[in-house]
This record gives sequence, structure tokens and C-alpha cells, in this order.
Amino acid sequence: MVRAGIDGVRVINNYFDVDGIEAKSGASLAPEHEHLFDGPPVIVTAGRLAQQKNQAPLLEAFARLRGDTASRLLILGDGPLRGDLLAEAARFGLRISSPWNGIDNEADVHFLGVQANPFAFIARSALFVLPSAWEGFPLALCEAMACRKAVVSADCPTGPREILAPSSPVPTTPITFAEEAPYGILMPIPGHDIGSIEIWADTLASLLADADCRERMAEVARKRVTDFTADAIVPQWRALLEELLET
Repeated sequence: MVRAGIDGVRVINNYFDVDGIEAKSGASLAPEHEHLFDGPPVIVTAGRLAQQKNQAPLLEAFARLRGDTASRLLILGDGPLRGDLLAEAARFGLRISSPWNGIDNEADVHFLGVQANPFAFIARSALFVLPSAWEGFPLALCEAMACRKAVVSADCPTGPREILAPSSPVPTTPITFAEEAPYGILMPIPGHDIGSIEIWADTLASLLADADCRERMAEVARKRVTDFTADAIVPQWRALLEELLET
């Protein structure tokens, strides 16, 4: 709206239950899920299995990562691209586990379907990734930050940059490198340009090898999401309404 020359625009974000998410993240998991975190470091992504969420290029990046770095990928969610993504994972030579095609405890990629408490999975992971091609306001990204996780996100329209680098201008062209933002890492949209898959694989490998960096990222991420609590957002609405009543 601002770009269209419309004045008087004020942005007030939605709020969500940050403390409630953090509390749920400490819940226990079923034994068959708990063991997934006993081996190599785990990367988690969560979202509908759909074009928007762009999981196919993530599988390609993970396959490249997995060739050099011991790791495991958990995909939380279900959707219309389930069959396509299972086929893509197989095409990349990844060992697959899913409730639809059979459980394999030693798999590289675990499709876990919709989970009632995704936060317990995210909290046990090494990294949360968001490879989306587009978003509105990516709540899953904020939820991972509330779980005190280091986050890596595609710099897609819209939301990730506003969350991870709130003071930075929106680039006029898509980024082609890993950008260390104040509250996480912004990435090229995977699969959208030459070299993006390699950048994702290299960035994930570097983070998995640096626990101290992940811990620092997790701490600043958790601090950032306090900006999206009711205590932070409701006063903004109150101030706006009072201002309107005075005009």
C-alpha cells in the first residue's frame, strides 16, 4: 500500500501464544518418535505438502547435504503433493520413512504427517528450515523461534524478512546468497535460481557443524518473538484506536 502511494498505513502484526508454544515444546514424544533424535543432528520443516511450501528443492538440498554430513530430515505435515514428494525423495536416493509407505527407523527422511504437537519435534531438532516459495505471515517460522530454535528461511514474499531482519529494506531483486540476518538466516528461494540448492546445502552443513552458532541464533530468535506476544501487540491496537477517536 505504501508503494502504491497510500498514506496513513500502519502495520500491526498478529500476536500468538509464545509462552504456550514454549510450554508445549517440552512435552514428551512417543518412543517411536523420541528415538529419531538419538542419532545424527535433525533438521525439521513443518507445513502443508503443497507447492507453496516448496519442499521438493529442500529434499534436493538435503540429499546433497546428506552426502557429506550425517543428518536427518523430518517433514511435518500432509497435503496434495505427498506422493510427489515421496517420489522425489526416492529419486534423490534418500532412504524414506512414512506412515503411508512404511516405517524405517534408520531412514534419512521421515515424513511424519500432521502432528498434534509439532513443537515437541521442533524443540528437539538442531535446525528449523522454511523453504517456502511464498507466504503471508509464516507462523511456523515464529513458532520455531518460540521453541528456541535457530531458523533458516527462504527470503520469499512475504514475512520471513520482516520477522528475521525487520529493519532491512526489501531487496529489489531476489537474494542469491545466505544472508546472516539479526534473528536468523535468510536464503535464496531453493530451486528458483542456479546455485540455490548448493547454497542451502552448504549453509546447513556449516550450521550443523557449529553448535555454538546455533545456540546464539536460538537465543536471539526467542527474544525476537517477544515482539509478537499479546503484551506487545494489544497496546499497539489500543493506541491506534485512541488516536482515531481523537481525530
